[in-house]
Amino acid sequence: MACRWFTHASCHFRDRGPDGAPLPAVVSLSLVLLLEVLTAVAPPAHAQVAPQWSYCTGDSDIDWNTQIRNCTILIQSPRESRKNRSIAYINRGLAYYTLRNFDQAISDYSEAINLDPGSATAYHNRGLAYKNSGALDPALGDYTEAIRLDPRYASAYVARGNVFVIKGDYDRAISDYNEAIRTSPDVLAYYNRGLAYYNKKNLDQAISDYSSALRFNPRYALAYANRGLAYYDKAEYERALADYNEALRLDPDQAITYSNRGLVFAVRKDYDRAIADYNQAIRIDPNYAVAFYNRGLAYANKDDLDRAIADYSEAISLDPALAEAYFNRGNAYYYKDDYDRAIADYTRTIDLNPDYALAYNNRALCHYQKKDFDAALSDYAAALRIDPQYAAAYENRGDVHYAMGDYDRAIADYGEAIRIRPQTAQFYFSRARAHYAKRDYDRAIADYGEVLRIDPRDAAALNNRGDAYAAKRDYNRAIADFSEAIRINPNVAFYHADRGLAYYNTADYDRAIADYTEAIRINPRYAAAYDNRGNAYMGKREYDRAIADYEEALKINPKSARAYNNRGVAYFSKQEFDKAIESYGAAIALNPDYAAAYANRGEAYATRGEFDQAVADYSEAIRINPELAMYYAHRAGAHLGKQDIGRALADYNQAIKINAKADWAYLNRGLLYLYNGAAPKALVDITQAAELDKKDAINALWLDIVALRSGLPGRLADAAKELDMTAWPAPIVRLYLGQFTPAAVFAAAEDGSGLMKQRRFCQANFYAGLWALRQNAKEEAHRLLKVAADECYKTQLEWRAAVAELTLLEAALSAPPGASPPKPPEREGAANGKEPQKEPPRDQENEKDK
Repeated sequence: MACRWFTHASCHFRDRGPDGAPLPAVVSLSLVLLLEVLTAVAPPAHAQVAPQWSYCTGDSDIDWNTQIRNCTILIQSPRESRKNRSIAYINRGLAYYTLRNFDQAISDYSEAINLDPGSATAYHNRGLAYKNSGALDPALGDYTEAIRLDPRYASAYVARGNVFVIKGDYDRAISDYNEAIRTSPDVLAYYNRGLAYYNKKNLDQAISDYSSALRFNPRYALAYANRGLAYYDKAEYERALADYNEALRLDPDQAITYSNRGLVFAVRKDYDRAIADYNQAIRIDPNYAVAFYNRGLAYANKDDLDRAIADYSEAISLDPALAEAYFNRGNAYYYKDDYDRAIADYTRTIDLNPDYALAYNNRALCHYQKKDFDAALSDYAAALRIDPQYAAAYENRGDVHYAMGDYDRAIADYGEAIRIRPQTAQFYFSRARAHYAKRDYDRAIADYGEVLRIDPRDAAALNNRGDAYAAKRDYNRAIADFSEAIRINPNVAFYHADRGLAYYNTADYDRAIADYTEAIRINPRYAAAYDNRGNAYMGKREYDRAIADYEEALKINPKSARAYNNRGVAYFSKQEFDKAIESYGAAIALNPDYAAAYANRGEAYATRGEFDQAVADYSEAIRINPELAMYYAHRAGAHLGKQDIGRALADYNQAIKINAKADWAYLNRGLLYLYNGAAPKALVDITQAAELDKKDAINALWLDIVALRSGLPGRLADAAKELDMTAWPAPIVRLYLGQFTPAAVFAAAEDGSGLMKQRRFCQANFYAGLWALRQNAKEEAHRLLKVAADECYKTQLEWRAAVAELTLLEAALSAPPGASPPKPPEREGAANGKEPQKEPPRDQENEKDK
């Protein structure tokens, strides 16, 4: 997926680009051509020779056209013997050959053979003319006949070996070069055998042969140039550079050598010197397509994509069949986000080379970016048909499956990539995020562990493993991993933000705030860090600071529905319900499917006693997320506010069906039963609530109240052993245990502010009222319950219970002496229910943009 490949998003991703390295490329190295020598035949040596023989010698010191004229006179002379006329044809053929008139050369050599069938030279030279005109098989036949006529004809062995090299039959070529060396060792035999060994990837033997050629001719520039090429392929770049330097000293007009030396500089990332060499190559040969291509690669590695594209385009204009130029131009367009042009270039690459797996892979990357996942999958399949061991294609196809939400197939593809290249950390990293997406956190942790085995300093893997531990609520290990990631790379903002979230989840709000502050220092426009710091201030009940942070998040990202929602929670906590409703409405306007915002707005409406609006909002939340039990419980409370007992009971039943361990749902349904004449059912439900959460003081209090009213012994003393008796509502429990006075309870309720303080006083009044009733102090009970009914918010369990208790108590107070106590009403005063925690939804940045 600019490493090797490209990926997508979840957890913290590595950036990947089109396949290749360092910018995708199939570096084109141009071999220097095979060499061979035509053979001239000396003119007759006897005294009585025509003067034209002095100008029909095959000697390059004489103008070739002059030789053709004089050889022609001799060929047409009736005085010359068949043998001499054969020699004249051979030397005239050499002149035509040198002038690249291969057809006329072949004709002359054929005439020479007709006149002298035993002339090995004529066969040899005609073979060279056939070879250079592209007729390789006739050339082979002529070389073989020359060797038959003269088994020690070294040049014929070299020439035949060269044809075998062209045909890719390197073993037979080497056999011929061996015979030439055995017969008559010279520079060309060693040099050409070096080329054959190079093509067989036997680089050491190629280097040895080039070195032997240089012993014959220490000024042989081509031998230095090709030995440099062999050293380059062995990654012995200093030796390659030394050979290229010497080759250019001996022959400064070799464009290929400049181009190849440029490759050495490119490997060393010295792109400016590489470009300088490519410039020289182009100056020498303005039509040298490969030099433009290689210069394009250098510009691409300097991120100068426009110049790279210009050079690739020039290479293509010079050589329209240069597939690599289309391929790399496609890569440049990819990095410019011009995916349509990139696709066109990759397609042209595939047209030129249908087996080019990299082109299919990179075209698939473009399809992925355009979200054309089916086309991407098709291209990856093609790449893998061509190269079943193409690990990166498996990983990239896995990324497509991941983006489509098909995590099992993604994991299977990542597994194949790992099977092929088990030491590639990236593959484990990608599979880990797929396991994380499936909530298989243990396997995600194991895969991140493999990444860290390969590279213990991989900060991204440490951070993501921390995310997985946090998802398991193993916050201590999460914090340890986040801290190590920060130690390795302290300047990544989201590492601090993730650790801040872990501290937040352990209620260590000060450390959370410190981490979010550091994240903001690193990235002052990190909206999520402001949002989450706001949540931490909410944990400390510093609502104004929380609101300030939410406002800052919204300045950076005005379309953050989450920030509006969280600001609404802060306003709700400050009891500024109009502002809360306004903020929730803004969140919903940005995200009409934001269930939490509907639920929170419903809570605000219910708190104000606007139950119709509350039911409507809770119903929207349920429509969006019908599997969250809490929403049904909230809606049940709103139905109770409307005295719609039937719908309330149905909602509590549904909440319990969804989450059979929801203690608050059992408690609320139990209170509904209690105040609607079904005390036995109430006792069953409240007992279940207390069993499900033995650390909840409200559950314990209600179980004690209902048990005593049912004629059963109280259980509060035993239950208190499981409770935190240092935190609210422990003072109320101590009141019921006879350890506190009502005055002490009200004093303890003073320790709070805003919504918390209001809720504590609501509970203090209500439970002190029930305590007074237990002591038969009915007037005091009535006073306290009246305060609770008047001042508790209408979403609080204690408000609805206070209304019901007042109804019963007032009936008892107004009854004549001796009358039976009133029964609970059947359709009035049902409790709204224990309110689940009203903390804001958390903006957990577990999945980051790379």
